[in-house]
Amino acid sequence: MRSSVDGQWVAIRRGREISLLAAGAAPAVGMVTLDHDDADHALVGPPTMLAIVTRDATPRVTLHQPPYLDAVARLDLEMPMRIAAITGPRIALVSADGKHVQIVRAAGRALSSQTLELESSVEFAVGLERSQVLFSLLKKLEVWDTVAGRPLLRMQLQLPPAPRTVGPAQGHIWAMRPGSDEVFVYRLSDGRPFRHLIGAPVEHVIYHPASPVVVFVTARGLVRLHCFAHSLTVVDAPWARGHALAQLVTGDDITLLGLGPDDDEPWRVPIGGTVAAGSAPVAESESDAAPTAPAAAPAGDRMRSLRERGLEPAHDDATTPAPGRADRMRSLRERGKPDDAEAAPARGALRVGRKEWRDAIAECGLELARGGAHELPVV
Repeated sequence: MRSSVDGQWVAIRRGREISLLAAGAAPAVGMVTLDHDDADHALVGPPTMLAIVTRDATPRVTLHQPPYLDAVARLDLEMPMRIAAITGPRIALVSADGKHVQIVRAAGRALSSQTLELESSVEFAVGLERSQVLFSLLKKLEVWDTVAGRPLLRMQLQLPPAPRTVGPAQGHIWAMRPGSDEVFVYRLSDGRPFRHLIGAPVEHVIYHPASPVVVFVTARGLVRLHCFAHSLTVVDAPWARGHALAQLVTGDDITLLGLGPDDDEPWRVPIGGTVAAGSAPVAESESDAAPTAPAAAPAGDRMRSLRERGLEPAHDDATTPAPGRADRMRSLRERGKPDDAEAAPARGALRVGRKEWRDAIAECGLELARGGAHELPVV
């Protein structure tokens, strides 16, 4: 099941039959039958058109116009190719060996093609905004402008090792390994990665280039990941194995569509917003949670606790100022003791005035030179 970028059309394939629903509601307004089982289909635009890539003896691209899906254009291919990425009205086709890349543009009721000369084979391709495609080449990631047919920049993303599955979301791309429960989301503005644990091996991924929401199909149910809020929630939907799923995006409204093998009309579950209605949060692994330090008690509570225990709080020497001379003098007067600088001389010591200190020292030195004893002067 495929939906258009503007949310106007939904294409449903059952075997060789493709039916078109207006806004995902029954009944079907158009229908087309494929000539071969080995074929891909996609809704491109604007204006929205149904493109079918057939891989048989005469590989080709056929363009069908809604709502009646009349064939309006055909482009023959040199070799069988598959749809690797879609960006607006352009489709990136890649050969089976990944060495040939062709850009096919749906221009109204016509098709045009352009061949890209890449340095190595393509591992995967992701359609971005503004007619750009991200190609994974040998040991590098390059963003190409499909209008000019030239590379724009190289991206540095810490992708998981191959084999891997990569897809677009609004403002992001996501990547994971097949059968893993670990998903990485990369913000395109700065390339920052975000790691999420789904909780069960992922079997299939439901995404839309205009939606920030990615839905993962697991054996336990559907899990919804919002790329901006980085929140994981369980989707409460009437889903069962074998149901075809797709996202229908109309402005800010995002709806998950599901269709059973015997159903005529898809069921709908809103999944827009940071937290979808009727969804429950998913608890991620405790190993991903960063340890947090215990919160310190307020200063008032610590002081009160010390007083209750009869203890005095310790003062920090670096923050408590030393008492000045005036404080020391005041403390000495209260205790009845003179200041250290003006303390009385010891008993037997000679009191010397400020002007006579040189004479006193000279007399003391002379007496000591004679071998006699002399009291040391107090200067």
